Amino acid sequence: MKYIYLLALAALTATNTLAQDRGTAFVTGTVEFDNKFPHFVNRHKNNNAGQTQPQRLVGRTYASHDGSNFVTKDSAIFMFNNSRGGVPDVDNPMDDESILFDESIAYSNENGTGFQPIQRRKQTYNSSDKVHILTYGSWRGASSVWFDSLRYVYRYENDKMVESGMEIPFNGNGWVTHVTSLMVYNGNKVVEMNATNYKMKFEYDASENLVLFTDAQWDATASAWVNKERSTYTYAGTEMVSHNKEVWDAQAGQWKFERRKEYAYNGNHVTSIVEYYYAQGSWQRDIKRLYSYTNNNDKDVETIQTWNPATNTFVNSKQVVYKYNNYFMPTAITDYTWDKGMAGWTHIMGDKEYTYYYEAVFPSSVAKTNLEPNTLSIYPVPAAANVNIDVNFGQVQQSNISLHDMRGAIVRQWSEPATNTLHKQLDVNDIPAGNYYVTVSTAKERLTGKLVVAR
Repeated sequence: MKYIYLLALAALTATNTLAQDRGTAFVTGTVEFDNKFPHFVNRHKNNNAGQTQPQRLVGRTYASHDGSNFVTKDSAIFMFNNSRGGVPDVDNPMDDESILFDESIAYSNENGTGFQPIQRRKQTYNSSDKVHILTYGSWRGASSVWFDSLRYVYRYENDKMVESGMEIPFNGNGWVTHVTSLMVYNGNKVVEMNATNYKMKFEYDASENLVLFTDAQWDATASAWVNKERSTYTYAGTEMVSHNKEVWDAQAGQWKFERRKEYAYNGNHVTSIVEYYYAQGSWQRDIKRLYSYTNNNDKDVETIQTWNPATNTFVNSKQVVYKYNNYFMPTAITDYTWDKGMAGWTHIMGDKEYTYYYEAVFPSSVAKTNLEPNTLSIYPVPAAANVNIDVNFGQVQQSNISLHDMRGAIVRQWSEPATNTLHKQLDVNDIPAGNYYVTVSTAKERLTGKLVVAR
C-alpha cells in the first residue's frame, strides 16, 4: 500500500484561483491538481533494478463512452532528451509525475470538433536528474502562440526536496513567488510542511509507517490557523489495514469522522478495500473494491461494488480492466459497468478508457539491427522521405499497422501478411513534419514506437 502513503504526502494546498491554469479542467491534464504541488514525492522512476526501461511513454489518450463507442476527449504527448523516460502509474491514470519528460503538450477534443492544444509543460533538471523547474504554458488560439502561465521551482539538499515554490508571471517581466512550501525532515521522513496558507504534520510509528496526517489552513478573516482534516492509519507489520479520515467541525470545535477504509491482503497483494461513511453515530458500508493480479503481479482487474441495504449485500457496479505490453507497462485501462438485466459487464455512457503509447529507448551506440524477439525499431530518426519499420515477432504472425498523430488521429493503417520478421519501408513524403507513433498489433501483442518526420 505504498502508493496510499505517497498520495497522503502529496496532498499539498495551493490557491484555487490558479486551478484552471494547473490543469483541473482537463481529464488527462498532466497531474491531478487537487491542491498539491507536483513532484513533491519525487517519484520519478525509469529503471528496474538499476536498468533503464526498454520503452518510455510518448503518448496518452483519454476516451469517454458515448453510449455506442469510446470517443477520444483529450490526449497528451511526451518528448525527451537523452535516455530519460518513464511509465504511467496504474493507481492514478492521470498522474505522470513518474515521467521524466522535457516537454509535454496536452490536446482537447471535448466538443468533438477536433483536437486543439490546451497546455504545455516544460521541465528542467538538476545534476541529479531531479526536476528543478516545471513551467506551464497556455495556448492562445487567436494568436496561435504559447504563453507561460505558472511554474514550480524546487530546491534540494542531499537529494531531498526541501522547498517547493509556486510562481506566477509578473506583468510580463519575470516571475513572482505566490506560494512557498518548506519541508522539515526527521531522517528520510517528512514531518512538517509549512507555507503561508497551510501547515501539514506527519507522524510515524517505530517501523516508520505513517500513522497520522494533519492539515491546517490559514483563515485570513479570523487571522488564525484552523484545522481542516486529518487521517489516521493502522498497520499489520508494514501493511496498512485501516485509514480513518476526519474533518474539522468549526461550530462544534471538534473532529468528526467522515470516511473509513479497511484493507485485506493475500501475501503482498491487496485483495479488497471496504469503504465506509460515518452517519447516525456509526460507520455505514458504502463501497467494496476487489482486486486480481497477473502472473507478473501487476493489477489485472478491479471490481467495484456498492452496498445494497435492501439485500444486505455488496452488488456489482463498475469494473476496471488493465492491459500491459511485453515489458509489463500498461497499454490500456478500461471501465465497464454492470448490467443487471444481462447479468454481465458492458459499456455505458460515461465509462472511461485510458490508452498509452511507447517508444523503444535505444542507446545511440546500438545499431537497430538483429532485434531481440518482440521488439520494434523505427529509423532513421528523424525521417525526411522514407522510414523503415522493423519487427522481430519471434514467430510467424499476421500484423496490423497503424500510424497516429500525437493527438490520437489515425493517419494511415494497413495489414501485413504473416511473417516472422517484418521489414517495411514507408514513404512519408506526404506526411507533415512532426511527431507520430506507429502501432504494430498481432493476435498476441501490441508494439508501439515513435516516428519523427523532419525536413
